[in-house]
Amino acid sequence: MNIVEFLRSHKTHSTMDLGAHLIDDGCFFGLISTSAEAVTLCLFDLSGQEKQKPLEKSGDGYWSTFVPGIKAGQKYGYRVHGEYAPEKGLFHNPHKLMLDPYALEIDQGFSWRGAHFSYQKGTDVLDGILDSRDNAAFMTKGIVVDPKQALNCQNHPYNKMEETVFYETHLKGFTKLRADLTRKEQGTFDGLKAPQMLDYLKALGITAIELLPVHCYLNDHFLHQMGLKNYWGYNTLNYFAPHPAYLGAEGSQSIRQFTHAAHEKGLEVVLDVVYNHSAESAATGPTLSFRGIDNHLYYRVNKDSPHCYDDITGCGNTLNTGNKVVRQMFIDSLEHWVNSYGIDGFRFDLAPVLGNGKGPFSRKDKFFKALKKSKTLKNTKMIAEPWCAAPVDYALGRFPKEWAEWNDKARMTYRGFWKNSGTTIGDFAQRLSGSSDLFEGQNRQPQSSVNLVACHDGFTLADLTQYQEKHNWQNGENNRDGDSHNLSDNFGQEGPSQDPFIRELRHRRSKSLLASALLSVGTPLILGGDEFGRSQLGSNNAYCQDNSINWLNWELLETPQGADLHAFVSKTLALRKALNLYQYTDHFSEQNKGLDHWIEWLNHDGNAIRDDQWQFVAHRHLVMLFKEECTEKNAVMFAINAGAIDQDFVLPPMMKKQAWTIELDSGSSNLEPVVLKDQTKVHVKAGAMMVLVNGNPWR
Repeated sequence: MNIVEFLRSHKTHSTMDLGAHLIDDGCFFGLISTSAEAVTLCLFDLSGQEKQKPLEKSGDGYWSTFVPGIKAGQKYGYRVHGEYAPEKGLFHNPHKLMLDPYALEIDQGFSWRGAHFSYQKGTDVLDGILDSRDNAAFMTKGIVVDPKQALNCQNHPYNKMEETVFYETHLKGFTKLRADLTRKEQGTFDGLKAPQMLDYLKALGITAIELLPVHCYLNDHFLHQMGLKNYWGYNTLNYFAPHPAYLGAEGSQSIRQFTHAAHEKGLEVVLDVVYNHSAESAATGPTLSFRGIDNHLYYRVNKDSPHCYDDITGCGNTLNTGNKVVRQMFIDSLEHWVNSYGIDGFRFDLAPVLGNGKGPFSRKDKFFKALKKSKTLKNTKMIAEPWCAAPVDYALGRFPKEWAEWNDKARMTYRGFWKNSGTTIGDFAQRLSGSSDLFEGQNRQPQSSVNLVACHDGFTLADLTQYQEKHNWQNGENNRDGDSHNLSDNFGQEGPSQDPFIRELRHRRSKSLLASALLSVGTPLILGGDEFGRSQLGSNNAYCQDNSINWLNWELLETPQGADLHAFVSKTLALRKALNLYQYTDHFSEQNKGLDHWIEWLNHDGNAIRDDQWQFVAHRHLVMLFKEECTEKNAVMFAINAGAIDQDFVLPPMMKKQAWTIELDSGSSNLEPVVLKDQTKVHVKAGAMMVLVNGNPWR
């Protein structure tokens, strides 16, 4: 395509014109700024020398230019001229190089300097003392990309939600300590695509790899000053470009190669995305892109104090989803990752912000409407983290029906129930059977509930059984950061123990917690490394630890307890995949009792749970009996003993000549089926969960 054809195909400008578009004759550049008085394109050669060219303005703040002779690999940025008046919320400063919000790739040229701040550090930002130092030498730059480089990575598995199992992990942490990868592969997409890594996940029973942020991000300035790093990556600088440090030998091609390889194994790839705030932080933070281009357009500026933001993210700023340009940028970003990299789904950090464009959260917000119109995203999985910093925006169960949501009520219920910390059997039964109280009334399926016991944010599974208190001392905040309400249990000794009795109790608790989340009706998620007992040494906020605290220690797989836990998870997921219980898309609730499949709730003595027992905190025994067909010939029994002593459970009478079979027991290391011939009871250890089947309840 030449410049004439490009302009003919874009008679009216749109977000398709934003960024750098390489065509036969050169490159077309486009940027939006409604507050700028002038915009200059800056092109950099290999030595870092800068060549400038002004952009021309058309209606609605659209700025553009065409530069002949530009090739792929060209580095560029913008200088935006306009009023510098912090008291008005205006931070234009042409001495600062701005990263293009639509840059498809960036270099690794960023290093922290005082020159990145638009105002003179040491003075109040409201004083309006402009910093005139040039930051280009230390600023990351956009890279012009050849549109023809994309591989065919569109072989999506399109796994159904009722068949999905998420595995949340950090790209670097998952591969960094793998001895069977080269040093160049460790911590990159090249390592992640290695057959042994994908085969490991497939064999475990995983169907979707959920990666912590891989959009390009920055280390926060305060972390840089303490010598720490933003390891998790929830500090996005640009929503189109991948983080350079994660790319392999072939650059961004390594992402496509990984995605294609994952798809070939039947694995989907889900990205954690942060469309709620950016790396520029509060108004006192650096001016790197959005703030210096058009602060009022990109951010939610406080009406009464324009130099401040309406910060409902707790991260210094909130991106302005109430503006159609920002909403479309997010849609364009999502479509880019699907079209260019073959991504299958997205988990949205602090997702209520996206539905809060003009006021309280609403599933009918313009962002959700725009998302639904996208043909590209039609079959893409959308998962919400349904909470943010503002309590009014806690939105669990309130997202559009096509979405799934992390169920933190399930997470805390599992923990509280097994710890015997005030959680009732009624609470536990509700989560085990699909959280109909949260989702059914919103016309949502049980699969909308993403059930988890641990995730990146908080204790790992192992630390839930080893630490009573958080230990975040290495974060430099005197252990003030991180949640203090974890419902964890150290079983009488803080930290690792060599006591065989304590180790056995911890191991059993770990298996019972995992079984609860993985076998609840809904969509399970497991935190990477929990399947073999990974510890973060008691840290429940390890976001800034780029070291062995976060990197998965694969040697744990060779330990007796690590190997046993891994085998238990694999068996649990295989059992889940095989049972009919998880294929249904209707809720197990009172209004659905007339269906040909239902759930009965029993005491350990075989009698129905009485109304008063549901909320009796001291009641620690429960049976969930799933039945198919009116003849009662197929059944699955969950025998749950959260008490402090072993307990016998009465086996419900089923078909003649059909014995009950123990398929899973968190109180035992035996993973082989055990047939209970002529038995009327089964013995369940204290703190254990057992799954039995009768008849043919298999898919």
